[in-house]
Amino acid sequence: MNDTTQLVTKGERHCGTNLLTEVLKLTFGAAACPGSGRFVDSGRTCAACTADLHAEPRLPPDRPAYCCWKHGYADARCAYTQARALPHVFVVRSPYPWLLAMHAESYERFGELSSRMKFGAFVRARFEYTAAPYSVGGITPESIDKHSNPVQLWNAKLRSYVALLEARGHPKVWVRFRSLYERARLDAALVPLDDAHPSLAAARRAALARAGGATAAGGAVLFPSFAAANRSNDKFDGGFTRDGFEAARAYEAAERWRERLSDDDLAFINGELDAGLMAYFGFDFVNGSSAAARRPPRRHASAQLALLPTAAAPRLDAAEHRRILSFLS
Repeated sequence: MNDTTQLVTKGERHCGTNLLTEVLKLTFGAAACPGSGRFVDSGRTCAACTADLHAEPRLPPDRPAYCCWKHGYADARCAYTQARALPHVFVVRSPYPWLLAMHAESYERFGELSSRMKFGAFVRARFEYTAAPYSVGGITPESIDKHSNPVQLWNAKLRSYVALLEARGHPKVWVRFRSLYERARLDAALVPLDDAHPSLAAARRAALARAGGATAAGGAVLFPSFAAANRSNDKFDGGFTRDGFEAARAYEAAERWRERLSDDDLAFINGELDAGLMAYFGFDFVNGSSAAARRPPRRHASAQLALLPTAAAPRLDAAEHRRILSFLS
C-alpha cells in the first residue's frame, strides 16, 4: 500500500457508509480506503470477528463482533484495525429514520420479510441475523447476532462505537448521517484526521489539487459526480442525481420521516433507547401528540421534541418514503 494511512469506515446499514466511503476515497485518495467496500482489509477477517464477547462486560455475551465488517461492531480486539492503529470514521443516524429504513430493507434478518410486517410489529420483534460475509461457510450459533428488537441493535452498535471513541490511542472521529448532506459539517468532522496524520493531510491536498479545488488541508471534501439522468440510486454511479440528493436533503432537514411514526410506536421506541447514547451523539427524542406518547420514556428523562404536522407539505406515499430514506444507502 502507499504511504497514505488507511481509514476504517464504520456504520450500521442504511447510515450512508457507501457515500461516506466514496467521499473518503475522493478526498484522501483510493489508498486511504483499499478494502472491498464491505470489509476493512480486502475481504479478510480476523479471529475476533465471530468470537463471542464474554470477556467484555460492557457488551452482551454470545454475540459476534463482526469487527472487520463495515457494518459490524467496533472491537478493541480486532487484529487488523487495532494492531495497525488505523484511524476510524464512524457514521451514526438518528434511530427513528434508521428504524424506518431497516423496516423497508432489513438486510440479513432472519424470519418474516420485514417489509411485509407492519412497522409497529417490526420494531417490537426480535432481530437476529448473520452478516452475509460471515455466512459463506454456513451459519452457526456463534455467528448469529441476537437482539430483543432492532432498537436494541442500534443501542448495541453505538455502545461499541462509544467505547472505541473514548479509548486512548489512534484518532477516531464520528459524523452524523445528516452531515453527509452538508459539506461544511462533514469537512469539519474530518479535519482531526488531517491534524493527526500528515500522510492524510498530504493525500487530501493532492486530491483537491487534482480536482482543481483548494490545496490547504482541511479545506474541502470531494463528493461523487452527479448523474444527468433521473434513475433509481445505484451506489453513486448512474442514479446518483442532484435532484435526488436535494430531495433527500430536504426530506432529512424537515424530518419528513415523522409522518410514518405513530404515537404508540414512538412511545415504545423511546422506552427502549439508551438516553446516554442519544445525548452523546446529540440526537433528540421525538415524542408523539398523545398523552401516552408524551410521557417520559422508561429509564431516562431527556430533551423532547413534540411531533408536529409538516407545515403545508403534502404527505408522501409509502413508496416515496422508502426511496428517500434509503437514498444514501
